[in-house]
Amino acid sequence: MRHRLLPVLFLLLPVPMTAQVDLTVRLVESRHGSQASAPDIGDGPSIRPLADLGAGLEVGLRRGDWRVSVGTARITHDLVLQGGDAGIITPDVLRGVDLAVQVGRPILRHGDASIELAAGVIGTRWSFVGLGDPSRWRWGPVASLAGVLPLSGGVSAVTRLAVSRAGGIFTDEEIPEEYTRESANRFEWSVGLRLGRR
Repeated sequence: MRHRLLPVLFLLLPVPMTAQVDLTVRLVESRHGSQASAPDIGDGPSIRPLADLGAGLEVGLRRGDWRVSVGTARITHDLVLQGGDAGIITPDVLRGVDLAVQVGRPILRHGDASIELAAGVIGTRWSFVGLGDPSRWRWGPVASLAGVLPLSGGVSAVTRLAVSRAGGIFTDEEIPEEYTRESANRFEWSVGLRLGRR
């Protein structure tokens, strides 16, 4: 239900006539921490997603220095069981679709370039290809730091680092009984182009 409310809340925000709208397209690279581990077994194996390169789209609404954004991204993940220097990989078995709402503002400016700090909420809808498990949403906080460099014609280059933390992807019944389910941090790096004049 919460993921249905987020776009509604965004639409209900007051939109002054002076507000500026921008659109960002980006390539996304993610790194996930362990989702389950068994430290008492051998070399302490862990289960984690390993992401391929994904694509994202973000709409921003700016008034003055403040910017509210709604973004989505789709990323395919391998499932990795790793212990020590060896691992077992099940390729392309996890699909993640993100929905994030953030509020931020620049914290540093140099000429027309800026660094923006933002925070908000991110949800990921996980689906499992060929495993028969139901899809599920996982929600948590997200914070990001973005560098924005204006180019020309209302186009800016954007690179962003983000960290988020949400509930574990799997349930207790879906992992081996020797393992402990974990909620892991996720780190994301993305590059893209932002279209829209201030």
